[in-house]
Amino acid sequence: MFEILMYRQSLEANLSFLKHVPKEKEFFQERLFYIRNAANAKRSLIQLNKKAKDNG
Repeated sequence: MFEILMYRQSLEANLSFLKHVPKEKEFFQERLFYIRNAANAKRSLIQLNKKAKDNG
């Protein structure tokens, strides 16, 4: 149950970041900023999920 909840939260986090990513070429730096933040958020969720599994 917890894994399903974490998976849904990670999907929602990724979608919320990607929704704000500019598509135009002149916004390349801004796009990299959002993609890096999405990757960091996903890494944090994976680490949290591992900790929860280890403690549970």
